[in-house]
Amino acid sequence: MRERRRHPRVLLRKPILATAGSTPVFILDASRGGMRVAHSTQLPSGGAICRVSLPAEDGMVSVDCAIVRTTMQHANQAAEALFHSGLKILAPEDATAQRVRDAIGVGEK
Repeated sequence: MRERRRHPRVLLRKPILATAGSTPVFILDASRGGMRVAHSTQLPSGGAICRVSLPAEDGMVSVDCAIVRTTMQHANQAAEALFHSGLKILAPEDATAQRVRDAIGVGEK
């Protein structure tokens, strides 16, 4: 299968706690153009815009993202539902998006 991503994806050794709107999320992996997050409550449907905020060296940084897809990872009576969502960074070339990439560890060195 041909890779559809324009930029290589970086799997984070330790997920980063962030928020998508008011929902706590963990950033699991990221690239220059987007990220995959895990969350226990549903985000808005695909195509919706959310603001992702995460800690950076110089304080919190936020970037607007489009929700591309959400999948349920597991849900049963013994475990809480867990979702993974793919988010596209909407301003992939501006200074704020670069701060996000630097905080996640996918910025250009």
